[in-house]
Amino acid sequence: MRVMRSDLDGSQSETLVQTGEGEDDRSRATRWCVGIAVDLQAGTFIYWTQKGADNAVWGHPARLDRESRRAKRG
Repeated sequence: MRVMRSDLDGSQSETLVQTGEGEDDRSRATRWCVGIAVDLQAGTFIYWTQKGADNAVWGHPARLDRESRRAKRG
């Protein structure tokens, strides 16, 4: 339910995107962030897939601009 980052030793952890909170959201697969990727060439975007139901009807790609901290549904 989160996209996070940290230093390699686990310190300085930070939540970049949070799509849910608590047990109710944890049980809803549509709140899960999966398939993380980083655009190393541009260096400013992080992409992930917002999971949908098992039949893949509601899932969608999303991205975060690391500089502005704004997430966009793709």
